[in-house]
Amino acid sequence: YTSKGEDDMVPVKMLDLMRPVDVLVYDSLDATQPLAVIRGIITPNANTLPERLRMYANTYPTLEAWQKAR
Repeated sequence: YTSKGEDDMVPVKMLDLMRPVDVLVYDSLDATQPLAVIRGIITPNANTLPERLRMYANTYPTLEAWQKAR
């Protein structure tokens, strides 16, 4: 069920299992709508990020590296 109590069950045949995973940002634990979709994380310490986050979000050591990759 959704946070509004609505049934959100989707038949498996309706899912796109090959679609890339989106990493979403929320402003609180109670939020139901994401603020943004992360396309990359700029940090010189990518190894300190959670493993699952590193799996799905590209990391760049500097702003310049991110700009080159775009």
